[in-house]
Amino acid sequence: MRFVYFILVLFFSHLLSAQTSSEPTNIKCDKKVENLFKTFVTNNKAKEFESGYRIQVVYTPDRTEMEYQLNKFNNLYPFLKADWQSDRPYYKVLVGAFKTELEATRIVNLIKKDFPAAVPTVDHKIKITEFL
Repeated sequence: MRFVYFILVLFFSHLLSAQTSSEPTNIKCDKKVENLFKTFVTNNKAKEFESGYRIQVVYTPDRTEMEYQLNKFNNLYPFLKADWQSDRPYYKVLVGAFKTELEATRIVNLIKKDFPAAVPTVDHKIKITEFL
């Protein structure tokens, strides 16, 4: 009997839908709001970089050590983008892209057991598409 009710519910729920028309929704608003929105979109399209935070995992003068730590990080945390930069004579491994220091600190607390030297750092040239 439960099976019959289940089949009936599936059949009738398929017939119901939240939106019955396929027409686009039009929203009427004040001209000032529309102009403000257009300005917002234009300003954000023009920006390519934004300030934010990255996590510095390694800072060493030894390139082989940096490469080893980078590979280790990529194996342990494949969901976070890691890359290295050269700040002669040092190499550093930077991870992620975060808008706030709090977001970066949360990840630092997670990876601290494997990388005790990890700290959040400010980066003024993060591509907008990189933010997590």
